[in-house]
Amino acid sequence: MASKVAKSAHEAATSTISGAKDGFTSSLEGTRSIASDALRDVSRVASAVSKASAKDAPRMVCDATDTVREVAYEGRKADETGWTSDMWKPLCVVTIQLVAMNWCWSAEHRQMYDPFSTISLALPIVMTFVYVAGILYLKNSYMVNREPFQLKSYMVMYNLFQTLFNVWSVVSFLKEVFAENGPTFISGADKTPAGFNLGFLIWLHYNNKYIEMLDTVFMALRKKNNQITFLHMWHHTLILWAWWAVVRFECGGTSYFGALMNSGIHVMMYAYYLLALLKVRCPWKRHLTQAQLTQFVICLAHAVYAFTYTTEYPRWLISLQVFVMVNMLVLFADFYKKAYEKKGADNTKTAAADTKTAVSTKEE
Repeated sequence: MASKVAKSAHEAATSTISGAKDGFTSSLEGTRSIASDALRDVSRVASAVSKASAKDAPRMVCDATDTVREVAYEGRKADETGWTSDMWKPLCVVTIQLVAMNWCWSAEHRQMYDPFSTISLALPIVMTFVYVAGILYLKNSYMVNREPFQLKSYMVMYNLFQTLFNVWSVVSFLKEVFAENGPTFISGADKTPAGFNLGFLIWLHYNNKYIEMLDTVFMALRKKNNQITFLHMWHHTLILWAWWAVVRFECGGTSYFGALMNSGIHVMMYAYYLLALLKVRCPWKRHLTQAQLTQFVICLAHAVYAFTYTTEYPRWLISLQVFVMVNMLVLFADFYKKAYEKKGADNTKTAAADTKTAVSTKEE
């Protein structure tokens, strides 16, 4: 029975691949039709994976991952400049497929004890290398003699996704926190099936850290090299590894607090980026760095409090949180200070120039 279900899911996934690839050469109306057909296949895949065995489900997820590679490859073939204007449409279909399959696959893990302890160490190692080496290659070699890519449509989609995902995360975390028998301000992880929902939210938060690496990719492709600083890359790398450690060893309990705070800040941050791309004036622009600094201070205070008053949560993980927060606080404070001093110096120069002009005019 399981093999028949798996075969059905695989056929549906194959159909989705074919539809997605056809989207590159079709008209806008045709792409919409293909996307609609593919979405129907997604529902079949989701239903099949939810019923399939644990052995079959991972293979289906791997098939979907291969789909992403095929879609990207077809996009590059269709347009020698690297991307086609309609690429985001089939790519969205593939993304929905991946989300649906992973969500249903989680049903297999709900009945396990400490299901998140099986996450791979290889993934963050490989992604850290790819991230650092890839960005340095783009910045110092690939983009040197090329014009900046025009990526506004992709950045709008990306920032919209991040804004909506983080809004959903904040609401979901608060829902779990205020639920009956929810986690306290300082508590250990509930690794039984009863605590799966909170652990799953933290696991999703960790996985989104890989997606957030696109921030730097967009900067490199647009030749915004002045934005690719040590602070920027260190932040992405350190946070990724910190959340990997949390998910691997204590996915739940008081870990939710940092994820909740981070998601709240990212709602402000990505909403600002989205509005800026759409040429909409954002009233909280100058408060973004202040909000991030406040987040680090609150999370640091929470870590110190937890270290002092709880024995349920691993002390070494709390110490890791202290290390990360102190790192971020020092680096962001230094960035804020330099930016503030530069802005103040620029304002002083402008005022001096205006005064000089006024005096010259008066003398004339």
